[in-house]
Amino acid sequence: MAHYTGADLAATLGGSALAGIREVTIPEDHPSPDTTHSGDDDGTSIPGGITYRSGCTMTFVDDDAGTVWALLAPGTTGTLVVFPLGNTGGKPKITGSIVVTNRTRTVAYNDAVTFQVTFNVNGAWTPGTV
Repeated sequence: MAHYTGADLAATLGGSALAGIREVTIPEDHPSPDTTHSGDDDGTSIPGGITYRSGCTMTFVDDDAGTVWALLAPGTTGTLVVFPLGNTGGKPKITGSIVVTNRTRTVAYNDAVTFQVTFNVNGAWTPGTV
C-alpha cells in the first residue's frame, strides 16, 4: 500500500471550496452494549451495534475575510468531500453528509489565527476517486 502526505489536502462543502484547511480528523466509534452485572469478575458486552461518526473535526488557517468561518456555522448541513491528495483526477476522495455542531476560533500571540469545526456524519463515509 502506498503511503502519502496531506500536503495537497482539500475539501468542499456543497461544492464550495474550504480554503485554508490544515487537518481533518474522522473518528469512528462502535460501542458494544455493556452487559456486566453484579458478581462478574470481568466486563462483558454484546457484540455488534452501530458505528457512530461523531466528533469529527477540521482545522483551518483563518483568513481576514472570514469566508470559510461563515460557511461553517453551527447547524450547517451539507455534503462534505475530503480530498486527501488534492482535488485532481484519479485522486482519492471521501464523501459524507454532515451537520456542523461547533466551531472554535483560536487567536494566539504571534501565530496564525486558526479555527476548528466539529461535525457529525449522518450515515457512512463513501470512498471514491475524483
